[in-house]
Amino acid sequence: MPRQIIIECDFGSGKKPPFHRVLDFNEALFRLSLNDKWMSFPLEDIDKTTGQCVHVKSARKVRTILATIEKLVEHYGLRGIARLIVVVPPN
Repeated sequence: MPRQIIIECDFGSGKKPPFHRVLDFNEALFRLSLNDKWMSFPLEDIDKTTGQCVHVKSARKVRTILATIEKLVEHYGLRGIARLIVVVPPN
């Protein structure tokens, strides 16, 4: 059954949020999804700064895709800002 990985960004308060890094991250995630048959990232989520949703087509691939997204989070300097949530649909 398909799973979802939700990416929530908490920018905190006081300083200017890194919107450009989030948008660059979204574009990289979209390009990644074009080349990976086990995941999809909707085009309408590319301009979101929080609440992005990655659809994983196989439960066996969730950890692999999660690790790949975590590497992208690190690469774009979003550690501590982006939080990944795995949503498992009810049986």
